[in-house]
Amino acid sequence: MPQKLRILLVEDEDHLLDAIKLNLELEGYK
Repeated sequence: MPQKLRILLVEDEDHLLDAIKLNLELEGYK
């Protein structure tokens, strides 16, 4: 996972779960 994306996930706690779900979808784990 790109470092910038990790930083955004940490800073944007309100959308943390949504971001994780999006990351999983991008990785192909639906």
